[in-house]
Formats: sequence, structure tokens, C-alpha cells
Amino acid sequence: MGAVKYQAIVVLHEKWDYVYNGSVIAKHFNVPSAVLLQLPPFYESRKRILNILKAVLLWRELIEDTPFKKEILK
Repeated sequence: MGAVKYQAIVVLHEKWDYVYNGSVIAKHFNVPSAVLLQLPPFYESRKRILNILKAVLLWRELIEDTPFKKEILK
């Protein structure tokens, strides 16, 4: 893979095979990973939306003050 240095792996689908593959790739490169869902999975479920919000806050905390965050905020 040459001199490429990944800072994070983002999976853009909620199917389990994609989620699993993203996790394997993230572990291989020793970087954080995230899954962005295509459809909101929290219809009429307060617990699920709160868990999603917690995940978003954790992700923001993990990327705090990194070059990755600076690129996202451009």
C-alpha cells in the first residue's frame, strides 16, 4: 500500500458485511472507524436516537485537534 497513511475509515452503508470489512481495515491500519447510516434507524425509539447521539459525540471527541478534523471542517 505504499506510503499511504490513513487517519480514519468511514463506512457509508449499514449492511453488516460492509461494517465488518470497515472494521477489519481500520484494525489493519490501526485507525478509528465510523459507520454513516443511509436511513435514520431511530423511528419512534428514544433509546436508539440517544445511542446515535452518544456515538456522534464520541466520534467528535476522538477526532478532536487532529488533521482529520481540520480537513472535515474546511
